[in-house]
Amino acid sequence: MKCDFMILGAAKCATSSLADILKQHPSVCFSNPKEPHFFNLEQDWRSRLDQYHDLFHDKSATLYGEGTTSYTKFPLFKNRIYKDLHEYNPDLKFIYAIRHPVERAISHYMHIYERRIIDHNFQEALRQSDVINTGRYYTQLYPYFKLFGRERFFIYCFEDFIKDQKKIVLEIGKFLGLSNDQWTLDNAKHSNKSVGGKKLGRQLERFKTPAIRKIWDQKLPEGLKNIIYNTLSKASSRPFAEKVKLENDVQEIILELNRLDILEMEKILERDLTFYLTTLDGSICVR
Repeated sequence: MKCDFMILGAAKCATSSLADILKQHPSVCFSNPKEPHFFNLEQDWRSRLDQYHDLFHDKSATLYGEGTTSYTKFPLFKNRIYKDLHEYNPDLKFIYAIRHPVERAISHYMHIYERRIIDHNFQEALRQSDVINTGRYYTQLYPYFKLFGRERFFIYCFEDFIKDQKKIVLEIGKFLGLSNDQWTLDNAKHSNKSVGGKKLGRQLERFKTPAIRKIWDQKLPEGLKNIIYNTLSKASSRPFAEKVKLENDVQEIILELNRLDILEMEKILERDLTFYLTTLDGSICVR
């Protein structure tokens, strides 16, 4: 077997919710965990493919997928992950969501602050973290387009997904070649919430590695796993009670830094994205 498709990102664009939906299809086996971080953390990945494939538990599935958004967080991880992925499977298909740059940046900041990856305020985080680079959608995707071809990508807007999950999921199913009469799409999914969610801190990142994850899944009893998870979550997480708000001048900086990428994505999607170049109150547009 090989992984057939990947949700590349962008981070904080409801990729966890999409993964939770896709894994419900009887023909799909999704990796456990959803983000293995295999190709961005494993330097000698070629010799560890068995460990990677062990994360896909249903060997009778038709399609196998995973959702590591860090594969499009250049330059935070390996600079040419896309080349490793092409060597692994040149027939991979990719799913990628874009979101209003300010909304995505706020959610990204809240995520990494809650997990204690950073301890700064938002403005400092813009200078010292991957918040801005992750939102440079075209910059992240261009190397993939060049190597795999644009036709191997399904790209959609986060806002469309929130408005009508079923429509987007059916379109993704068609893109992946799935039978759309086997979905269970009655209730909207909202996983990995920015406000009121529960996330493990950065020091627990090692639980994502295939070797540790295998021990966690196969050796520990369920009751003990719950105790460990809840204890470590309380010790490492600091959830937000409400959403972070930004002044318009800070929003304008984010929009300016992402402007060229949004203009390129307009061409790729063949749709007007002026909304993505406008502050949240609609008072400033950097187009």
